[in-house]
Amino acid sequence: MLIHITSSERGVSAMAHENNRFNLSGVLEGGGVRQFRRPDKGVSGVLSRLLPPLPGFVPVWYPTPAVLRRLPSYRLAAFGLLVGAVTLLIMLVLTIPWMRTSPATLVFTTTGHLFGDLWGTVAGVPIIILLFVMVSKAGGTTILHYKAHGVKFWDGAAMYEEQWFRTGAEKWSPGQRVYSTIAFGAVHVVNIIYPIGSLIVVTLVGGVFMACYLRVYRRTGDTQAATLASTKLHATYNRFAIVYMAVALLIVAATSFI
Repeated sequence: MLIHITSSERGVSAMAHENNRFNLSGVLEGGGVRQFRRPDKGVSGVLSRLLPPLPGFVPVWYPTPAVLRRLPSYRLAAFGLLVGAVTLLIMLVLTIPWMRTSPATLVFTTTGHLFGDLWGTVAGVPIIILLFVMVSKAGGTTILHYKAHGVKFWDGAAMYEEQWFRTGAEKWSPGQRVYSTIAFGAVHVVNIIYPIGSLIVVTLVGGVFMACYLRVYRRTGDTQAATLASTKLHATYNRFAIVYMAVALLIVAATSFI
């Protein structure tokens, strides 16, 4: 699933020239800025430890609506990415049956075989809760830090993941970039009700975000501008991705009746 990301030369040029005026680092009470810290607990922490280090002191960057409006919209690229993601997901679950299974349905299927339908469901619920707690435990910077500075949820969620998995990638080896992309897909296992095939799709989507980041960095030579660009694409995709989520949930629901 390769999508060529395009943006106007004027938009990229403006981003390069205005980059030093973005002022994305929110000032804390008492002075100073908050340093971005990758998650260091749970599954997220394990994935983070294998990532290359961040490039020195990286502040938490706050992509407010006013800042994002100054960038290319990426709507066409995000919509094309969504179409590709949904198409690939459908192809995967139709050709590889086990790709339809979600972690949640796998747990309930296993407990159902062991204890029967009723008690299997009863036994499965605490396991699901424990699994969710284990994979959602993170530490480090959280999305709440972004919301506290007037950043919309989808924009904050996108910037959080872009700072986590993309910031500094211009200095990484190809292998490190591949690992970061795989880790980006793997961390979405927190969505335990999604089919396993969706993790593969999200990994490839992360590869597109990485390509966007590197492309803008080569044009601007600026890590913040590159992170902001991939964040804008990511956030725009997230707003379209409600369709992807609906398809994924329909697949899981349909599988439960097969």
